[in-house]
Order: sequence, then structure tokens, then C-alpha cells
Amino acid sequence: MIKKYRKRKIIRQLMIFPQAEGWDDVVKFPEVVSLNVGGMYYTTRLSTLRRFEDSMLAVMFSGRHRIPKDTEGRYFIDRDGKYFGDVLNFLRNGDLPPREHVRAVYREAQYYSLGPLQDTLEEVQPLAGEKVRQAFLDLMPYYKDALTIASAPVC
Repeated sequence: MIKKYRKRKIIRQLMIFPQAEGWDDVVKFPEVVSLNVGGMYYTTRLSTLRRFEDSMLAVMFSGRHRIPKDTEGRYFIDRDGKYFGDVLNFLRNGDLPPREHVRAVYREAQYYSLGPLQDTLEEVQPLAGEKVRQAFLDLMPYYKDALTIASAPVC
């Protein structure tokens, strides 16, 4: 169920990238890839971007889609690049972001459909506490309503 959802999400997101026409039109990427992510520059290996084959990054750099380049020839990804380094560090060697970046990196993992990073971050505070809170609220559907009523001013 989750994989089907992620694949549909990847397809929707990739609609912004033109698809290669046929087998002769497959895009070839260099082994070392220079990226411009929202104005921040990164360099990494192609194999790093393709590490998880069902991720949006792997699909983007599979050769089936054309990725726009900036004026310097770097592949351009129109996202805020502030946390992309944390994403790359996870792809390279499994490093997790600092605690204060967890929520933002989790959002990036969702965008890039990086299931292993999402799963790992869901077990880390502060997301683990949020997950427990949401599970509690799901079990107690009227809890939020009761809080609203209880905190309402009495006339």
C-alpha cells in the first residue's frame, strides 16, 4: 500500500520533467554529478542519487527524464537546498541529520520519496513523540473536541 502511494507520488512529481522520447533518446549522466538545489551547490556520485531505486532521485537520474541545467551546467532541482546535504549524507552512508533538522529533512524525504530515510526518521525524536501523539488522537477521536470545549470561556 505504501509503495503504491509513493510510486504514484513520484509519477505526479516527475510530470514536470520531460520524458525521453525513445531508447535512442536516453539521457546519459556523468559518474560525478553537479547539482544546484535551490541555489545551493552539491556534488555527488550518480550511484548515490540512484541508491534507492524507488526514490524520486533515482527515477530523475535514471536517464528516462531530462533534468534542466543551470547556466553553469549543474542539474537543477527547484527545492530549498538547505537540507539536501543531510539527504545526501543519508544516501552516502546512512548518517542521520542533527536533531534540530529532523522535521525538515523528513519533509525532504517525503518529497524525494526516500522511504528508508522516512522510516528511520519516524523512530527519532521529535517525530517519534509526534507519532505516539497521533496514534493516541486516532484512538480517541473526540479528544480534540473535548479539549476545545474544556478550554472555551464560560459565560
